[in-house]
Amino acid sequence: MQSTNVQFVDLSQFLTAIAETVKNAVADVADSKKPTANQDQRWPEYMNQSEAAHYLNVSLNTLRKWIAEDTIPYKTVGSMIRFSRKQLDEFMEK
Repeated sequence: MQSTNVQFVDLSQFLTAIAETVKNAVADVADSKKPTANQDQRWPEYMNQSEAAHYLNVSLNTLRKWIAEDTIPYKTVGSMIRFSRKQLDEFMEK
């Protein structure tokens, strides 16, 4: 017959250890949700029109209107229009 090694611990120490573990887990999750200094990585550094409109939470028509009015910063690469995430952030802060 195999013997088992059973250790008895103080209930208050056990509950304290559980509470500390839960507290640390919650803190880890909260820290993982904080934005990083490198900005939100879901968005590329340079975006096309569709991505930029989604990033700014505006319609594609609104973005195209801003382009036509030359009120939003953008670059053309050949026939493609690209937006810098940094410049979009600065544009929205104005």
